Amino acid sequence: MYYQSVFKEPEILGSNVLFQAAPSNQYNIVIPHKLHLLFMYLARKAHNMANWKELATKLILVDREIDARETRLIKEMILEDSVIDEEELEFLIHLRNTAKTKHQKFEQFFFKSLRKFMLKDGNITSKKAQKIHEIITVDEKIGRRERKFVRELRVDAKKCSKKYDELFVDILQIN
Repeated sequence: MYYQSVFKEPEILGSNVLFQAAPSNQYNIVIPHKLHLLFMYLARKAHNMANWKELATKLILVDREIDARETRLIKEMILEDSVIDEEELEFLIHLRNTAKTKHQKFEQFFFKSLRKFMLKDGNITSKKAQKIHEIITVDEKIGRRERKFVRELRVDAKKCSKKYDELFVDILQIN
């Protein structure tokens, strides 16, 4: 739900400031709609901020879900430098594992980012295979999207370790 600004002087932040209501909780915390990305960016860039991921996660998951708007903001933040590094990937993994519900656009972005990161050099090493297995099986079930990802990643890789085939033998249907 969105509400118009209740500031006495809305011109300070602009006349079209919107707020997102938090889930029903005793404090009824609100997050400024247009400042959401700014908070995430500042949290990440602040040199004295020990854990930018924790703050960004709290801001994104105040309602315990990742919607299309939040996905767009996450994409802008992560793809700012056009490169997905390990820290950013870990952030996406943390968000995905923590959110109760995730918009399909987030899931698409997540798997696209994971593919891009894992295939930087075109190869899937044993270490990468183990990491992918941990990500895919975190909730102890492998869904349709995860199965598709595992198969497509195997096809797209120039070289793939035996460990990958061993970990995903049921999905890849290798005898």
